[in-house]
Amino acid sequence: MHHAAVGGYEDVVLALIAAGAHVEEQNENGHTPLMEAASAGHVGVAKILLEHGAGINTHSNEFKESALTLACYKGETLEVAYGSTLDTCVLLLLIEDGHSAVKGSKP
Repeated sequence: MHHAAVGGYEDVVLALIAAGAHVEEQNENGHTPLMEAASAGHVGVAKILLEHGAGINTHSNEFKESALTLACYKGETLEVAYGSTLDTCVLLLLIEDGHSAVKGSKP
């Protein structure tokens, strides 16, 4: 699931979820698939994971990173619809879903 998330493979993520893969599985660094998708700027994958119960406030083991902090670190500048960057889209998605660091904020 992590490889599909970081690669932006929405169809693979959906197939893995349908097959029973756990969306909160943590890798050796404590990263979840949502963290991997957020850090790579894959908005579609992040949305799929959130819709299937991914924990938005889960933190990694060593550095206590969350999906929000990883999205911020990336600094992605690829442009998407309406001139927003991929990071902006991921951040707005995390805010809309109620990340604890931005609770009460609205885009």
